[in-house]
Amino acid sequence: MSLRDNLLAADTDAEKAAAIDDSIVAVQAQIDAVSKLIYCDVTVTAAALDGGGNVVVKAAETGYAFKIRDVKLVGGGTNFGGAGNRLIDLTDGTTIWTQIANADIESAPTATLPWGNAKVPFLTSTSDTASAAGQNIVFEYSGGTTDHTTGSIKFSVLVERLEA
Repeated sequence: MSLRDNLLAADTDAEKAAAIDDSIVAVQAQIDAVSKLIYCDVTVTAAALDGGGNVVVKAAETGYAFKIRDVKLVGGGTNFGGAGNRLIDLTDGTTIWTQIANADIESAPTATLPWGNAKVPFLTSTSDTASAAGQNIVFEYSGGTTDHTTGSIKFSVLVERLEA
């Protein structure tokens, strides 16, 4: 039934209010299901990355690819340490959108840094590149030879959902 039908069938103000509430919830669910912009907040830890691990930012969705629209390195994490010499990439395994240098994860910032800052750089020709369809977007180690043993940094990543 439509909202109009539910309102006409309602006998009391409480029933009318319930019909309106139900319609609002249904519309919000539809909006959420097709939202194109999605914020993903993740905490990247040395423990999660060690030994070839990764931290999923946005899990793959059948029929969709994603573009990275913003990245923030959220201040207040803990320094990566333990004599590691690795970098952290935001990638889908094909494209690398940003790469955080070893020195920058070993001294976690106290302030939030935007994408394009020297510590959260835009990489040449990738800022408008969509992910490969069916691939997770993740943070993972690259470069170097030794994993860090401690550390935790939070990122806030805005992705745009695109039909593949």
